[in-house]
Amino acid sequence: NELKAAFDDYKNKYALQVDLVKTLEEVEARLEGVIKERDLLLEQVKARDEQIAGLEKKLRTVEATAITEEEKKIDPDGAYAG
Repeated sequence: NELKAAFDDYKNKYALQVDLVKTLEEVEARLEGVIKERDLLLEQVKARDEQIAGLEKKLRTVEATAITEEEKKIDPDGAYAG
């Protein structure tokens, strides 16, 4: 009777271990998917940052051009130009 109880305990622990291994494998698979998604999002962020930097540079150029054109309207002879 004691032997049967020990065997039943072993079976229960083994079943629990099998279940834990299965759960761990599922979690690892989900984690792999999340990591891939994160990497893809990081690439998108990098691309957006590059776009923003390009647009900011373009904006500075446009602002400088607009200021120059405004100065020409106000001071067509360039008397006050540095």
